[in-house]
Amino acid sequence: MFKVVVRSGVLYSAQDMLLYYPEQPSSSRLYVDSPTSYGLPYENVFLRSHDGTQLHAVFIRQPAHLITTAPTFVFFHGNAGNIGHRLPNAVLLYNCCNVNVLLVEYRGYGKSCGRPSEEGYQDFRCLN
Repeated sequence: MFKVVVRSGVLYSAQDMLLYYPEQPSSSRLYVDSPTSYGLPYENVFLRSHDGTQLHAVFIRQPAHLITTAPTFVFFHGNAGNIGHRLPNAVLLYNCCNVNVLLVEYRGYGKSCGRPSEEGYQDFRCLN
């Protein structure tokens, strides 16, 4: 019984390391590819979460005559890498669907500060 309790405690303590891979591939915290490499107009956006953690996002906008009528697609990447790895998806959304694309980065990924955790999912609860 003691071994089961110890194993459960170890798994509970290590769950964030088992779920989140912000450094996969190894350069993901150092290098975030820019939409410029795909010829997309964009702006970097830095947001503050409810606890003050600085979070990074990239807003890829349609041309001036479309920006106000084009819907905005909010793109959350998965549990590894950074938003630069999702730029091919953003290019397709931008070109084929004619939408603005907001690529947001979780805490602890890419250029966002902090560490990934379950509580970090609350960072974007205001985006609805």
